[in-house]
Amino acid sequence: MSRLFISHSSENNFETIAIQQWLAEQGWNEIFLDLDAKQGITVGEKWERKIHKAINSCNAILFCVSHDWIKSEWCRKEYELAIKLNKNIVIVLIDGIKRELIPLELKETLQLIDLKSGNDHVGRLIILENKSAEKYVYFSKSGLARLKDGLVKAELHPEYFKWPPEDELNRSPYRGLSALSDIDAGIFFGREGSTADLLKKIKLLRDESKPNFMVILGASGAGKSSFLRAGIIPRLIRDEANFTVIPIVRPEQAAMWGEHGLLQSMINIYEKYNLDLKWTKLKDPLEFNMDEIIERINLLINSSSSNLFNSNEKPTLVIPIDQGEELFQCEGRAEANIFLEFLKHLNNSKELSIIFLITIRTDSFEFLQSSKVLENTMYETFSLSPVPQGAYKNIIEGPAICLKGTEQEFHIEDLLTEKLLKDLEIGESKDCLPLL
Repeated sequence: MSRLFISHSSENNFETIAIQQWLAEQGWNEIFLDLDAKQGITVGEKWERKIHKAINSCNAILFCVSHDWIKSEWCRKEYELAIKLNKNIVIVLIDGIKRELIPLELKETLQLIDLKSGNDHVGRLIILENKSAEKYVYFSKSGLARLKDGLVKAELHPEYFKWPPEDELNRSPYRGLSALSDIDAGIFFGREGSTADLLKKIKLLRDESKPNFMVILGASGAGKSSFLRAGIIPRLIRDEANFTVIPIVRPEQAAMWGEHGLLQSMINIYEKYNLDLKWTKLKDPLEFNMDEIIERINLLINSSSSNLFNSNEKPTLVIPIDQGEELFQCEGRAEANIFLEFLKHLNNSKELSIIFLITIRTDSFEFLQSSKVLENTMYETFSLSPVPQGAYKNIIEGPAICLKGTEQEFHIEDLLTEKLLKDLEIGESKDCLPLL
């Protein structure tokens, strides 16, 4: 998730809260504002240390510049720290301050967005905490639109995923019969509604004690793997305040100790958070100890939450499992049973908040339900229906639009026949994806 820090003068609390509320409505839900009851500064906290930590961990800083902001020594220090840390900086003018009064270094290096100019103002009633005071705040509608556009272009919108990926600039956006991966999140089109629905369900699971198992059901070839890998996982990873996601487990014939098994996923996530605990012993099946793994998971969750704005609440661990039907094949059954025992052990742990996210073919769900190892386990299910016919056009044209202006730019007409393009316009083509 793109984390934003809002710098403001205490004389502009109403205006700042109005901007925070507007940003939340546009999709930014991880914002550090010292006034915020949840993620801000609480009574008794060392406020200066918390602000320094928040600036260090944010992706961008939004400076609410006003007459009072310019007069504030502390606000200027926040700006100097942002420059020193090479942070993305966005400046909005919130009280009609004249440009000649704005410090030269702000005007010379940064684009300013004036939220008070123009004649298209919209009002918002702001009520301070405990209803101690209230005030209507008016900002320019076009100014707010420019602010959103600027944040999106700076790749700071929560739904923005860069394409092509920097470490694979020549990656084809059309993957043929291969599933999309996490680096393909920027070209994952056609299932926006399903993605939003499942993310909402997962967030509800976080707030509930049971069930911990979310099962994504779909027919063979429905796109479950791409949905999980390019649609759901990249968005959960961004929501670090609420979720810590280990790399996807693919059971194959070695669910625990295989190349894509659970132990390798844990090793990879440990490396991400620079945890140097050795895994050599646990990689040996004869030395495997479930309680020791739980201790390491606790360490992982504590380490991931320590880098966030609000570290008072620990994130939920997400263990994603793709192609769960492989757990019930004859090959690798003994290791699969150990894996299922481990899931049961984790599920019964009162210390951990965990969600198991599993894709499985609809015709194999019965095996999961009737598993003796997971007997009495409760499941929440999500049915992934076929791609709507009207979405095919966006699935094909969307990647081409992402490549506009790059060396890979091409016209979609170069790939498709006139007949197929006409079919896409009216949503009649059912077999267009294999053609690519």
